[in-house]
Amino acid sequence: MSESRPALPTSRLVLEPVGAHHAPDLWDATVRSLDELKPFMSWADTASFETTLAFTSGGALQWDAGAGMIFAIMIAGEAVGTIGFAQHAPLAGHAELGYWLRTDLCGRGLMTEAASAVVEYGFDGLDLHRIELRAAPANVGSVRVAKKVGFKREGTLRHGAKGASGWHDADVYGLLESDDRRVFHVLRDRVTGS
Repeated sequence: MSESRPALPTSRLVLEPVGAHHAPDLWDATVRSLDELKPFMSWADTASFETTLAFTSGGALQWDAGAGMIFAIMIAGEAVGTIGFAQHAPLAGHAELGYWLRTDLCGRGLMTEAASAVVEYGFDGLDLHRIELRAAPANVGSVRVAKKVGFKREGTLRHGAKGASGWHDADVYGLLESDDRRVFHVLRDRVTGS
């Protein structure tokens, strides 16, 4: 890892910039989560080890180009999902947050912990002004994470996203650097012991 692609430790996780070495674990996590991913992620329908390897292998190039910053979510040395920024527009000061986690690990607050760390990095490390995310109203877990982290629902994009079964509506959530970031400080204090 380099300073330009830092790892982000939290109390239970390490978020590592994604690389080809994460592909086997991420493919396993994908296979174990396909039923839950397919309704909301267009890539899940055609997922394969080869597409996973291509995605992870391109992580450093994407990061260096400033196009996206994707982290592998690590628990006990195993990659169990990804989180990061796409649609990064440094001059405009905004990016879009996306995430997924292996199904058997959902419901434990792990994604809220990861999202809080990545959002904090976006505001403090990337100098973002605004972070957006899109979640299907039926994707209860993603919506819950967005709200816990402090995102505000701003509207609905009709057929704004695509899953394996076709187009679906997507709610847009936004978070500004000036919004209340109390949740981040609480989580950071837990990690640092402050």
